[in-house]
Amino acid sequence: MATRDVDMMVALARDGAPVSDDNPMVMTVPSDLLTGGAGTEHRIKVDNGEADFWAGRAFRANLEYVLPVAASEFVVKFTSTVNFILTMKRITLTQGAIRHLVYTGSTYTASGSDVTVTPRRRNLMTTVDQTYTSGVTITYGGTRTGGTEVSRELYRAASQNVAASNVVGAISERGYPPGSYMAVFSTLDGGLTPSDAAQFLFELEWLERPTSIYG
Repeated sequence: MATRDVDMMVALARDGAPVSDDNPMVMTVPSDLLTGGAGTEHRIKVDNGEADFWAGRAFRANLEYVLPVAASEFVVKFTSTVNFILTMKRITLTQGAIRHLVYTGSTYTASGSDVTVTPRRRNLMTTVDQTYTSGVTITYGGTRTGGTEVSRELYRAASQNVAASNVVGAISERGYPPGSYMAVFSTLDGGLTPSDAAQFLFELEWLERPTSIYG
């Protein structure tokens, strides 16, 4: 047994009899789950945050875009080969007004000049495994046809560009299965700033839950 391994009595019944000094149930706790050095004073380690963050399976991505008024919709294709938890989606609009929709089951047609956004790890600490490869690909620049709308949001910046305050929208945590999801942006007609192009920053953060680990 390693120096820091400890035997812990747990309050469970064995063979129908209560656990006691004469009838103990003992389990060995791996030393890497314990704090402290050699000796008997140990505590169970608890990391602050999601397990995926500490396992190198937490990612982020962002893109900036300017969408002219009445232009064709701007489509971002998010494809995942694994289950994932979307922990943050944020849209920062500095001018103009946009409608943001999300579709499932759409067909994406590449334009020939599509841009790929590379997911970046959220935890780059040297103590974290960096060998896991993200199962997500993000592409924009093509067009979308069909599909089912599953989300709708509207954003509008202030009326004067010189004093426009950023408009930020964020969602709560959501879990999704493997598949392709289309994030679609279009400008809104009329209103306070009908002639302004929509200038915005689109940000995502997510945790990946591969079945090889979570079943």
